[in-house]
Amino acid sequence: MNRVTHLSEREAERITELVGQGQSYREVANLFGVHHTTIVRLMQIFRETGSHSRSPGQGRPSILTPRDERFLQLNSLRNRSMASVELNTLLLEVRNVNISDRSIRRHLQIAGLHNKKALHVPLLTRRHRVAGLRFAKQHLD
Repeated sequence: MNRVTHLSEREAERITELVGQGQSYREVANLFGVHHTTIVRLMQIFRETGSHSRSPGQGRPSILTPRDERFLQLNSLRNRSMASVELNTLLLEVRNVNISDRSIRRHLQIAGLHNKKALHVPLLTRRHRVAGLRFAKQHLD
């Protein structure tokens, strides 16, 4: 009976029909594989609003405004080596917003900015460049 997803509008309409036809909340709940209190709440919301659609703004509100998120994204892109701790300090100084470093990393990941360290490779010596040029000339076809 554990169900993480919300009922679709179509399911909610069907539930309302079944309850309207006289079936008990428990019978309908067993039919849809949800707890009977889910049906009770659904019917209560339907009686209050007359609608099956979910109300906007459900869930915990974000601390960051869209402007704060844009600030983080731009500063992260301008300085790719800046750590989340530094971004947090900058956000606190400039925008006066105090959030955790983990929240900053999560917001950047959602925006598609993942943490990547710069690759350190050894420099090519003169011998390497000469060998590469020789190879390229031999395989020019």
